Amino acid sequence: MSPVQAVQRETVCARQDTINGWSRPHRVDAVVVRGRELNQARQRLQFSPASLYVVLLWGGERVTAIELDVPVMRVTGQVGRDERGQRWEVLKAESCA
Repeated sequence: MSPVQAVQRETVCARQDTINGWSRPHRVDAVVVRGRELNQARQRLQFSPASLYVVLLWGGERVTAIELDVPVMRVTGQVGRDERGQRWEVLKAESCA
Protein backbone atom coordinates (compact mmCIF):
# COMPACT_ATOMS: atom_id res chain seq x y z
CA MET A 1 0.00 0.00 0.00
CA SER A 2 1.42 3.42 -0.93
CA PRO A 3 1.56 6.21 1.67
CA VAL A 4 -1.15 8.20 -0.12
CA GLN A 5 -3.57 5.25 -0.12
CA ALA A 6 -3.19 5.00 3.66
CA VAL A 7 -4.60 8.51 4.17
CA GLN A 8 -8.30 8.88 4.91
CA ARG A 9 -10.47 10.35 2.18
CA GLU A 10 -12.86 13.18 2.83
CA THR A 11 -15.32 15.08 0.68
CA VAL A 12 -14.40 18.70 -0.05
CA CYS A 13 -15.79 21.58 -2.03
CA ALA A 14 -13.36 22.86 -4.67
CA ARG A 15 -13.55 25.65 -7.22
CA GLN A 16 -11.14 26.96 -9.78
CA ASP A 17 -10.16 30.59 -10.37
CA THR A 18 -11.16 31.54 -13.91
CA ILE A 19 -11.08 34.74 -15.96
CA ASN A 20 -14.74 35.21 -14.93
CA GLY A 21 -14.11 34.66 -11.20
CA TRP A 22 -14.46 31.43 -9.22
CA SER A 23 -16.03 28.47 -11.04
CA ARG A 24 -19.08 26.71 -9.70
CA PRO A 25 -18.16 24.55 -6.69
CA HIS A 26 -17.43 20.85 -7.21
CA ARG A 27 -18.07 18.30 -4.48
CA VAL A 28 -15.24 15.80 -4.77
CA ASP A 29 -13.40 13.23 -2.65
CA ALA A 30 -9.91 14.26 -1.64
CA VAL A 31 -6.96 13.31 0.51
CA VAL A 32 -4.78 15.76 2.42
CA VAL A 33 -1.10 14.78 2.39
CA ARG A 34 2.39 16.22 2.71
CA GLY A 35 4.52 16.60 -0.39
CA ARG A 36 6.98 13.98 0.84
CA GLU A 37 4.18 11.39 0.75
CA LEU A 38 3.26 12.38 -2.82
CA ASN A 39 6.91 12.13 -3.84
CA GLN A 40 7.10 8.62 -2.36
CA ALA A 41 3.89 7.56 -4.11
CA ARG A 42 5.04 8.91 -7.48
CA GLN A 43 8.66 7.84 -6.93
CA ARG A 44 10.06 11.21 -8.00
CA LEU A 45 10.80 14.58 -6.41
CA GLN A 46 8.03 16.69 -7.90
CA PHE A 47 6.35 18.14 -4.79
CA SER A 48 7.68 20.35 -2.00
CA PRO A 49 8.25 17.83 0.84
CA ALA A 50 7.05 20.03 3.72
CA SER A 51 4.05 21.56 1.91
CA LEU A 52 0.49 20.40 2.49
CA TYR A 53 -1.47 19.25 -0.55
CA VAL A 54 -5.12 18.50 -1.19
CA VAL A 55 -5.36 15.83 -3.88
CA LEU A 56 -8.75 15.92 -5.60
CA LEU A 57 -9.89 12.45 -6.72
CA TRP A 58 -12.10 13.01 -9.77
CA GLY A 59 -12.59 9.35 -10.59
CA GLY A 60 -10.62 6.89 -12.64
CA GLU A 61 -7.02 8.00 -12.61
CA ARG A 62 -7.75 11.73 -12.91
CA VAL A 63 -6.44 13.72 -9.92
CA THR A 64 -5.52 17.33 -9.15
CA ALA A 65 -2.82 18.03 -6.54
CA ILE A 66 -3.20 21.49 -4.98
CA GLU A 67 -0.38 22.93 -2.88
CA LEU A 68 -2.04 25.00 -0.15
CA ASP A 69 -0.80 28.53 0.55
CA VAL A 70 -1.30 27.95 4.29
CA PRO A 71 -0.70 24.38 5.53
CA VAL A 72 -3.99 23.80 7.41
CA MET A 73 -7.50 22.78 6.37
CA ARG A 74 -10.20 24.98 7.82
CA VAL A 75 -13.83 25.77 7.03
CA THR A 76 -13.09 29.38 6.08
CA GLY A 77 -11.36 28.15 2.95
CA GLN A 78 -7.92 27.56 1.59
CA VAL A 79 -6.35 28.74 -1.60
CA GLY A 80 -3.55 27.02 -3.43
CA ARG A 81 -2.17 26.19 -6.85
CA ASP A 82 -2.14 22.99 -8.83
CA GLU A 83 0.78 21.62 -10.84
CA ARG A 84 -0.10 23.88 -13.80
CA GLY A 85 -0.17 27.01 -11.61
CA GLN A 86 -3.98 27.22 -11.66
CA ARG A 87 -5.48 28.71 -8.48
CA TRP A 88 -8.05 26.70 -6.53
CA GLU A 89 -10.12 27.33 -3.43
CA VAL A 90 -10.76 24.27 -1.27
CA LEU A 91 -13.43 24.32 1.42
CA LYS A 92 -14.94 21.75 3.71
CA ALA A 93 -17.81 19.89 2.02
CA GLU A 94 -20.43 21.68 4.12
CA SER A 95 -19.48 24.91 2.34
CA CYS A 96 -20.64 23.65 -1.08
CA ALA A 97 -23.81 25.35 -2.19
